[in-house]
Amino acid sequence: MLISTLAFSLMNVCVKALPAIPTAQLITFRVGISLLITGALLYRAGMSPWGNNRVWLLVRGATGTCALWLYFITIKAMPLSTAVALQYISPLFAAILAPWFVGERMGLAQWLYFGISFIGVLFLKGFDANIGLVPLGLGLLSAFLTGITTNAIRRSKDTENPLVVMLYLPIFALPISLPFTIVQWVPPVGWQWALLLLTGLCTQVNQYYTTKALQTDRIDRVTYINYLGLVYAVIFGWAIFAEPITLANIGAMCLIVSGVLLNVLHGMRSIRRFRSHYHWVLRRGIMGQALIRRRHSRAVAAAPPGV
Repeated sequence: MLISTLAFSLMNVCVKALPAIPTAQLITFRVGISLLITGALLYRAGMSPWGNNRVWLLVRGATGTCALWLYFITIKAMPLSTAVALQYISPLFAAILAPWFVGERMGLAQWLYFGISFIGVLFLKGFDANIGLVPLGLGLLSAFLTGITTNAIRRSKDTENPLVVMLYLPIFALPISLPFTIVQWVPPVGWQWALLLLTGLCTQVNQYYTTKALQTDRIDRVTYINYLGLVYAVIFGWAIFAEPITLANIGAMCLIVSGVLLNVLHGMRSIRRFRSHYHWVLRRGIMGQALIRRRHSRAVAAAPPGV
């Protein structure tokens, strides 16, 4: 998971370091490389790329494309750490939207945690004069759309291979970004080619290792490590782009991350309570069945012959 988080952070740096390259061109390289790699893996595995639950796969592709476009815009328009912090609100939006997508309702505590993160966003805007209302709104909209994408992926998890789910983003995004890229094409020079290629490769590495981590490790531990990405963003923003680090901004980011992490902990506690209750009921059921069998055996042994 550390590799995944570092790859995602390096992708952010690549996007930030290419201000002269249009957003559509960045997205074309990002999704084009992903399409080639994921498509090759599906072909090698002999799987159909179209999937089964196509409605939710299309929702995943559409919302993921819009969220990606807005996210790249915010990376260019505001400090790197701020853009990343706003994107990390997406799990809360996913929880808010869950009742309509996967039938999971938010409790009062989760609304409180969302409020903590939202206060952090307001503080972030108030403390940083470099953040305009439009980039801030686009960043929040990107996080909201990512929340929809998360729920669409969850609706597809029981019917789709992860590679198919991954493929629907470039399938949807590339036909949209490619015409804009042709019209607005800016010829990359020298190291810009390397950064464009690295954007796509880092994205693929991030998706692969995130999936692997979620399959082999506890989800709460994976989530905690994922938030190291904000630390990377602060360090990279200061070291590479000379973005100032203020205690006020760090405090606002801590509020945002605290709200999300509290929501994750709330979810993990609910899962543990459910598992504990399930195991208790299961034990009672097994013990009850054993008692019935034992009494039945005693009754059969005590019964007179012929009964």
